[in-house]
Amino acid sequence: DSLEDYYSRLGAMGDFVSYDNPGRIANVSIPLLCVHSLDDPVGYWGVYRDPESVVHLGKGNTVLLFTKRGGHVGWPLGINPSIEAWKWMSDIASSFAEAVDIARKEDSDIIIPGKTY
Repeated sequence: DSLEDYYSRLGAMGDFVSYDNPGRIANVSIPLLCVHSLDDPVGYWGVYRDPESVVHLGKGNTVLLFTKRGGHVGWPLGINPSIEAWKWMSDIASSFAEAVDIARKEDSDIIIPGKTY
């Protein structure tokens, strides 16, 4: 019924009640990168309430990245974004995926007794 209500129900922290009852964000079972620009007029970063606490939810799989500028969707580069387009966002997503892949490969080389693979 308000903008805050909209973001709290439909945003990443939608069913968050408290850090004792964090809702669906605590069920993140795979690495998740959330990228927000502080100047985004649509995707309000404040839904995270306490970002440092959020990254410890979901078994530590949630990574939050906040940028000072970027607007809404894409982080276009340069004076003429048609040249570099949205390379920054693509590079961030790609780097994150590669890091997750490397970490998983390194983890698979370690045999942990009692762990199901």
